[in-house]
Amino acid sequence: MAPSGGAQSPEEWELTALRLMANSARVEMLRLMAQRPMSGQELAQKLNLNSGSVFRDLNSLRNARLLLMEAIGGRNCYRTNVLAVRQITSHIADYVQKDG
Repeated sequence: MAPSGGAQSPEEWELTALRLMANSARVEMLRLMAQRPMSGQELAQKLNLNSGSVFRDLNSLRNARLLLMEAIGGRNCYRTNVLAVRQITSHIADYVQKDG
């Protein structure tokens, strides 16, 4: 069923991103990486988390368009894609408030 006017229904990648953001550790990772780019090892140490879990989450967050990757000093570092987070949350808010 096609939406009648207003915001279109969320795309699959947006729903995946929302599911990933429904975890307090991942939200904290996104918050830290919004402040400055960080490597997976830095995040694991800062948050006192298992590095394997952190790298798995980084991969998932990046696949969901929530992270940008850049090389800094020969290391892969990740930065939160704040624009994508804003677009997703705004789109979902518009969709749940639409008429029809």
